[in-house]
Amino acid sequence: MCDLHDQYEHEHGDGTLFPGAAGLGPRRIMQLLGAAGVVGGVTGGADPAMAAAAEGVLDTDGGYRPPTGPAENSPAKATALGWIDDQASAITGLNDEIWEHAELSLREWKSSLAAAEFLERAGFEVSFGTAGFPTAFTATFRQGYGGPALGFSGEYDALPGLSQRKGVGHHDPREYIHDPFAPGYGPGHGCGHSALGSAAAAAAAAVAEAARAHRLPVTVKFFGSTAEEQLIGKTYAVSKGVYDGLDAFLDRHPSTSNATGWGTSTAMTAVTFTFLGVAGHGGTPLGNKSALDAAVDEFARRTQGVRWKTALPDGYEPPMYEPPAWFLERTGQSWPPENITWPPKRVVSQEEFSSLGPELAPQE
Repeated sequence: MCDLHDQYEHEHGDGTLFPGAAGLGPRRIMQLLGAAGVVGGVTGGADPAMAAAAEGVLDTDGGYRPPTGPAENSPAKATALGWIDDQASAITGLNDEIWEHAELSLREWKSSLAAAEFLERAGFEVSFGTAGFPTAFTATFRQGYGGPALGFSGEYDALPGLSQRKGVGHHDPREYIHDPFAPGYGPGHGCGHSALGSAAAAAAAAVAEAARAHRLPVTVKFFGSTAEEQLIGKTYAVSKGVYDGLDAFLDRHPSTSNATGWGTSTAMTAVTFTFLGVAGHGGTPLGNKSALDAAVDEFARRTQGVRWKTALPDGYEPPMYEPPAWFLERTGQSWPPENITWPPKRVVSQEEFSSLGPELAPQE
């Protein structure tokens, strides 16, 4: 979620999914297609949600066309916007509190509790432990029966080394790490998740207030997601069916401009390779089996153009000591999701050459 949003990022061409689509919502259409076992055929392997909701995909003569421009004014919309104005200090206060906590992934104890308490005061029922994570929660508001089920995505984890005082336009860390071997700064919200989670919680609460005031049937769910920066929270939430049953899922990210859009971000995967050698002293490991040589000289040389995240020894080692193990981590992004396997496949095939050793590896 760290990429800034571009309103032109998810433009799609026109096309017709199938005749007779007029009057059916995208979700219902995909349900019917899935029941018929033809989703893969009509979408060509593309994301079915994208295929159903892409602009123009349901256009037929006299059929559905997506609305353009801002949502029409209504008493409910006025109530929601009025509630946000009235609660401005509480909303910005939540952002400030999460900013000050600056808790890393999977450790957002105070931040998640602050967001949950904000929503409880707005009339939501809160349940912690979503998808098995203690700092993830689901807050639910229900008004009447039927109506749409709306989901709001919230995050609140910080990043290491980015500590910063609020309201200061230059580098001014709040927290220093006084380690003589590795001095640095404490965690901070360099990706803006303090604002992300606070605004999403406020939006969910505003919708709930409008529904309550105007007796509109709706279910509103806010998902407090842990460890977004580690690609963990939402991954397990999807696998556990946390988002099942939603009619719409609204997400946002702080950016330099205001824009809206429908789309899917790139899929991501990660792989870690461990290179095992023999420990030694004086820079010459016993038997000349160097984990460092395998990791850097062989592996990196044979994977030109592949971006590596880290190359780390197995723990702290003395300067004249050759460690027995080194690690390389690789992350890859791709769209569509089915292509996400190609970076690891490319790397693994090269790594298999390196594992043979210099004397057995194929010559270029």
